[in-house]
Formats: sequence, structure tokens, C-alpha cells
Amino acid sequence: MKISCIGDISKNDIKLLCKYAKVSDRIIEFGSGGSTQVFAHFKEIISLETEDIWINITKTHIESLGLIPTKFMKWDDRKFEGIYDLVFNDGLVDLRFKFFNEVFPFVKIGGKILIHDTRGSSEYINQLCDCIKPFYNEISNISINEDDSNITVLTKCALMTYENWNIIEGKEQWEFTQSTKPDNWKKVLKGTEIQI
Repeated sequence: MKISCIGDISKNDIKLLCKYAKVSDRIIEFGSGGSTQVFAHFKEIISLETEDIWINITKTHIESLGLIPTKFMKWDDRKFEGIYDLVFNDGLVDLRFKFFNEVFPFVKIGGKILIHDTRGSSEYINQLCDCIKPFYNEISNISINEDDSNITVLTKCALMTYENWNIIEGKEQWEFTQSTKPDNWKKVLKGTEIQI
């Protein structure tokens, strides 16, 4: 399959978007443009945008390239419904954090959230960290600039609550603190060895 698009997006970014679009059923993005055209090679998506000009330009490109039509939604009219497999966050910098926080509850377990421009200035990296903080225990994997792209990929997981594994695994105090070890501590540890 050959991919054609116009926009501020690298070849490695395009390849990565294709990789995830192929295996996703429901896609939503924030920021219309080159990514919208890439996704439109595969399926209808929802593209959330703040500016009419970008919606119009992107619609024209999609029509000219004969791609699958896209459902455009203005930022002020945004609403999230159902569950999304894939989220691409590439809108206005000042609104990316808000978008991330609002859409995160609608991402399926195992779904991917792709954040663009993570090779950019420290502003983008700080923003990435800010996005992750509230959901750190619902993210199982972070792949920064995956496949030599300018996109960081997060994988959503079920909520992981903190568990004190020392207590759950039945360890004695001396095994995980600075308590005095019993004389036979080496023998005790031999009985709890883990086979790998």
C-alpha cells in the first residue's frame, strides 16, 4: 500500500501511524492535517480541530486524494463517545493536556495514545510528563519516539493499585528491611529461590 499526504509529518511518523491504524477499529485525533490523511487511507476517523481553516484544507486534501471521508468535530463541540483503540494528540500545544485528560477514560485497555512532537522542544517533553502523571498507574508501556519517529506511544492498562509485595509474598522483616538476620538466613533463602 502506498500512502500519500500533505503535512508537517515525517516519513517515520507516517509509518508509525500506519502501523497502529491497521490494527485499530476506532480512531480519534486532535489536530487535523497530515495525520488525518494517513488515517483516511484505512478507515473513517474522528478529527477534532480548533480552526476551520485546518478542517477545510484537510477535507480538500482527503477528497483530492480519494481517501475515506473523515468526521470532523470542532473543539468547542467535542464529545467523546464509546471506546477508542487509537488516539493521536497533535493539536494546539496549549490544549493537548486538556485533550489527553478528557479522552483518556475513553481509551480501551490495551489501546494506544500517540503524542506527536516529542523530539521537539523541552516544552513538548514537559507536557508529555504532565499528561502521564495523573494516569501513571494506568499506563503499562511508554515508547518514546518509537521506531525513530517523532511520536511517543503510550499503552493503556487496567488500573494497577499499589501492593506491598513483601507482605503479599510472605517475606520476613529481615528479608526487606535492615532488621537482624537469623543465623540460618542463607538456608532460608535457598528455600525461596526463584527458577528463571
